[in-house]
Amino acid sequence: MRITFNAPIGTLLLIPAIAFGLQDAERVFATANTYTAFIETRIEVPFIEDEQATSIGAGFVIDTGRRWILTNAHVTGRSPAEIDVTFSDGTRVAAAPVYIDPYLDLAVLGYDEPEEFAPSAAEMECASTPGIGHPVGTFGHPGGLRFTGTRGIISGLSSQFDGEWLQTDAPISTGNSGGPLISLETGRVVGINSAILDGEGMQNTNFAVPSTHACRVVELLRNASDPRPADLGVAFFAYEDEPTLVVGQVFDQGRAIGLQRGDQIFAIGGNDLRRGTEGELLHELRGRLDNPELRLMRAGREIQLSPKLTPQPSVTDRRGVLVGGALFAVTNFIDAAAIDLKPAVMVHSVEEGSAAEAAGVWPADHLLAIDDQRIESLDDLIEAIEARQPGTFAVLDLVRLEPYAGQFLWDVLAEIRLDEAEMIEFGR
Repeated sequence: MRITFNAPIGTLLLIPAIAFGLQDAERVFATANTYTAFIETRIEVPFIEDEQATSIGAGFVIDTGRRWILTNAHVTGRSPAEIDVTFSDGTRVAAAPVYIDPYLDLAVLGYDEPEEFAPSAAEMECASTPGIGHPVGTFGHPGGLRFTGTRGIISGLSSQFDGEWLQTDAPISTGNSGGPLISLETGRVVGINSAILDGEGMQNTNFAVPSTHACRVVELLRNASDPRPADLGVAFFAYEDEPTLVVGQVFDQGRAIGLQRGDQIFAIGGNDLRRGTEGELLHELRGRLDNPELRLMRAGREIQLSPKLTPQPSVTDRRGVLVGGALFAVTNFIDAAAIDLKPAVMVHSVEEGSAAEAAGVWPADHLLAIDDQRIESLDDLIEAIEARQPGTFAVLDLVRLEPYAGQFLWDVLAEIRLDEAEMIEFGR
């Protein structure tokens, strides 16, 4: 069983909440047609979360004045990309990321002003999360069938898969990702369609980012505040596959905050964390990083910490170096520091047929040195490449995470011909 993020591709019992008029459902979908968009994304050099590909997805306008569209991060990609947006009348405009969340599958795009078409803005449900059985519809482009609606109910709220998700049996297919999950009672958007649970015997188990989380991000952006989640510098325990707020591994940032292994965070100030999930904790901390009151239990006693928190790294500030067909960038594994070697730079992708592929370099390899010159930052790597003549060979000292034959770390040497380094970054 696995959760899949869609590539941007008896007796019927009628109860009042589900059996409201068909004309009302038609009205809801007709309105969605005015604010939903078709999104095409082309990524040539991917960071580790993405692939070199052209993909499709959906999005919806949330602010006509600022020309903002809300969608999934996996629709926009977390790599520099060319993005086009097409509205329901066929108007096509360019778009670019305003914000890509480093935790939620959420992104905000800014789009060029259309010459004639005037989209409307979706109305978001920001105050509450609908309960089980609430009737909803999805709107998007399943399989490339543009501006298509389907319907179902809210099935629950899940926190099993790295975050908090609205679960729904409303079909979400390739091309629906990033589109609105709409209440068929109020017409408001209650979620952003994102993923499906894929496995033998699984049917209609789909997930959306709750609109309450998205609303907080958008509100902070509108107020010119940083919406990024806190970097707590820890990894939390899971218990019987369910996430907890019991601190497991503690890294440098977590130690600076004052967190210890075994701490259980249960409240932020006067707000209890009722669901006890990392997604709930990070949601409560968004925009509140200056000395929030973390309340936790430690060895049976309540402890209060009021640290100044730092946000997680910005997705759109990341940069990489493409050399020999391999893209090197800062590691995004939060527990890389647990490796005694403390590698800072890793391989994010390797082009097919490249010198790096021929030399046996793999994505997720961590770079320690070039020709015995220690590499501790991306700038170190750039300097090392620039100091060598293009076309000369260099030996890369890599560490690979690959459990096999009694080891999970492997030391790898790869000799590649260095070409001129190409910077890969957003806005270029």
